[in-house]
Amino acid sequence: MKDEQGRDMARLGDTTDHGGRVIQAAQDLEHMGIHVALDEPGFTRASPDLP
Repeated sequence: MKDEQGRDMARLGDTTDHGGRVIQAAQDLEHMGIHVALDEPGFTRASPDLP
């Protein structure tokens, strides 16, 4: 998914490129009502173990 400026973005629950899921996102940033993950150390985490 891309934001209005054409930058890649991921929302909480999205599937990652390597088959995991986004399980952590910013509490104060949403897109279409879903929290958005930040691409900075300590702000995003993905787990292939989640359904």
